[in-house]
Amino acid sequence: MAKHTPAETTEWVAGNLRKAENVSKVDVLSDQVLRISRSNYDPFVAGIVSAKRVEVDAVRPLVKSKLGVEIIANVLKESYWTGGALKLAQDNNIATGAYGDLLRVIDVEDVRAFQPRETEFVERGLRQHDRISSFDRVYDRLYRFSRNGLPDLTVAMLDEYELTADHLRTARDDTDSFRWPSSPIRTVELRVPPRKPLAEALTLAKPRHMFMSTERLDPCPEIYTSSRVSQQVHLELDYGKPVVVTYHTSHICSDTGRMTLREGYLQRYREAMIGLLHDMGNRFEIEPIVMGAPFLDHPRNAQKGGSQAVWGGYDYGEILPEDISEFAQISEVRAGDAAEWMAFMSQVPEASVKETIARLLAEPTKKAWGGEENDHFSANVTVAGRRHTAAFLLKGPTAFREMTPAMCGKNGDQIYRLTRAGADISIIQHAHLIGAAVRETLRAFVVQPGHPRMFCVMDGQATYRLLKAYGLLPPIASP
Repeated sequence: MAKHTPAETTEWVAGNLRKAENVSKVDVLSDQVLRISRSNYDPFVAGIVSAKRVEVDAVRPLVKSKLGVEIIANVLKESYWTGGALKLAQDNNIATGAYGDLLRVIDVEDVRAFQPRETEFVERGLRQHDRISSFDRVYDRLYRFSRNGLPDLTVAMLDEYELTADHLRTARDDTDSFRWPSSPIRTVELRVPPRKPLAEALTLAKPRHMFMSTERLDPCPEIYTSSRVSQQVHLELDYGKPVVVTYHTSHICSDTGRMTLREGYLQRYREAMIGLLHDMGNRFEIEPIVMGAPFLDHPRNAQKGGSQAVWGGYDYGEILPEDISEFAQISEVRAGDAAEWMAFMSQVPEASVKETIARLLAEPTKKAWGGEENDHFSANVTVAGRRHTAAFLLKGPTAFREMTPAMCGKNGDQIYRLTRAGADISIIQHAHLIGAAVRETLRAFVVQPGHPRMFCVMDGQATYRLLKAYGLLPPIASP
C-alpha cells in the first residue's frame, strides 16, 4: 500500500465523513485538521494522524495548534498510542481514539469528554476494584497496576474473538519496547472477552469455562440477611443438575441491584453477567466476575436529558415478524379466530413455508440435508431500514401441537445449531403455537451483553397471516 501524505490522509477522512449520517459539512482547516459540522450539535475540530505507533512528536503540533483541536484520531489500523502521547492529549483536554471513534463522536455533544468504549470499560473496572490502589496507562492497551499488599502488575488488554499465537507475539513485540524507570516490564497478562453464553457453556462438558450472557435468576430474599448466597438460575432446559450463582453480598454496590436480585425473574428482572462456570459434580456453580442490570448503549443516551432507550435492556433482543420489512404487510391482516388459521396450517407443509419465505426475500431455497444448522439463511432481511443476516429454523405440521424445546432435538440442540450460524437474527417458525420455553431458550443463546443480536418467533397464526397478506396461500384449504 502506497504511503500517503498527511494532507491526502486528511482529505480521505473528510470525504468519508461527508457521507456520514448527521454530518452537514466538513471543512479542511489544515493538512491534519478538520472541522465537522453536525445536524444535532455544534461543530467540532478533529486532528488526524496516521501512524503505527503514535508518539508525543506526532501529537504535539495538533495540541499546540490554534485551531482548537478537540479530538485526535489515528486512522491507521493495527496501531497503538504511547503513554506519553495519551498523557499530552489528556493534559490539554483533548480526546483520543481511532477512525471509528471519530464517527462515534458525531453523536456526542461534548467531544472533549469522549472516551473509547473499551478504555472506559477497562478503567471503570480498575477504579472499582478494591485491591487496586492506582494504575498508569503505559500505552493504549497496556496498564501498570499498583495493588494493596501485592506486587505491581503489568497487564495487556487484548480484545480478540479467537486468541492466536500471533496475537501473543504482536503484544510481546509492542510491549517489549516500553521500559519503566527502574525495571523492565516482566509480566503480561491477557484478558480475552468471552463470547459464549451460559446456555452454550453448559453443553461443553468442561470443568471450568468463562461465559457472558443475560440470565433469569430465582428470587433470593436472604440477600438482605446473609453474607454469602447461592441463587438458582432459572433455565428452560434440564442440564442434569442445578445451576447456581454464588457470591458475597458485600460486593453488591447498588441498592437497586440488591432489590432486583431479591425479586428475581418473577418480577421480570434479568441479570447481565460475565462469569466462570464451574462443574462441581452435583451442581454447576457460577463465579460472577461482573453482574448487573442490562442496559442499551445508544448514541441518544449521551444527549441532554438522556434517553429512555437505556432502560430497554431487560427486553432487548426480540423482534416481531412484522418488524421485518419484507414481511411488513402481515400487520394488515388478521385471523378471524383460532379455528381459521389452525385448520389451514395443519395442512401446509414445511417446504411450502420455506418457499414462501425465500420468495419474499427474493432468494432461492436450498436443498435440506441432515447436518444443516438451519433451514434457510439470508443476507437480505431488513429491520429498521438496515440489512441484516438471518437464519431460520422451520417446523411444519408433522407434530401439530405447541412447540416445546423437546421438539427441537435433545436439550434444544437444534436451537443451539441455529444460533451458531452467526446471523444477526435467529428466527424460529412453527405451524402451531410456540411455547414460552422455546422463546426463552432462543433468547438465552442469542442475547449477550456487548454482542447485540436479535431473535424472532413466528408461530402458526403469524405464518398464516404472512401467507394471506401476500396472496401466497396454497390452494389446499384456502378459507
